[in-house]
Amino acid sequence: MKLFTKLTFLMYLGLGSALHASQSIPYTVLLTDEKGNSYFKAAKEELNPTKIGFTSPELPVHHVFFGKSPGKEQNWHNPSKKLFIIVLSGVMQIETSRGEIKNFNPGEILLAEDITGKGHKTRSPNNKPVNYLAIPLIK
Repeated sequence: MKLFTKLTFLMYLGLGSALHASQSIPYTVLLTDEKGNSYFKAAKEELNPTKIGFTSPELPVHHVFFGKSPGKEQNWHNPSKKLFIIVLSGVMQIETSRGEIKNFNPGEILLAEDITGKGHKTRSPNNKPVNYLAIPLIK
């Protein structure tokens, strides 16, 4: 599906209102520090005007897949490659190895870049399944 090789489809995932409110889309990056600890950093993707509104530059992606997390805690782990996670339903809670905890609600975006180090824990604070879209990046 060539459409999914570009992240310009984000506006079709319920983020259209964010496009009209500003010319950037906020997201959270999960990084690793020099001691191997994971931490959060706020970021935003700048958008450029186009015929259909505003879009980001194209980002090369590996593939796209949908997932369903059972709601149980996943112990410390790292992604195998950098990837965007977009929560579709439920609440995904991430705990960093520095002890920070952040809830991701439907429509919120995480860029997981902590491919080395101690990793992070993932859980659902209400023990309900979480549906998400995962987009591994090529670089």
